[in-house]
Amino acid sequence: MQIIYATPFVLISMIAFAVFVAVPRLRRHAIAASVAPAAFGFWALIGYIAWVLICEFVLRIQLRPVEGLHGIFDVLFFFIAPGLLGSWMSVWIIRKVIRYIKSSAFLNQKFRPGR
Repeated sequence: MQIIYATPFVLISMIAFAVFVAVPRLRRHAIAASVAPAAFGFWALIGYIAWVLICEFVLRIQLRPVEGLHGIFDVLFFFIAPGLLGSWMSVWIIRKVIRYIKSSAFLNQKFRPGR
C-alpha cells in the first residue's frame, strides 16, 4: 500500500529533476525540484495521520467519511496544508545544505598534482 501512495510522488520527482536538469537556467534548482514532490507526499501523510490520532485519542471524536464540505475542510487543512508546509521546509533545508557544501573548504581546494 505504501508503494502505491509513494509512486506518483517519486515519479513526479524524477520528471521534475529531468526537466530542471535539461533547462540550463533551472539547473541550480534541480535538487530542490526533485525533493519537493516526495517531501509533499511524506508530510501530507504525516499531517493526516496526526489529525486522525488527535481526533481519536485527544478530542475523542469520530471522523466521518471524507465527503461534502467537511471532507473538503479535512483534506485542505489536514492533508494539503501540512504537505505544502513540509515541502517548503524540506526545500529550505536542502538549499541550506547545498549552500553549506558549496562553500565548504573541501570543494574550494584546487587540484595540484604532485602534492
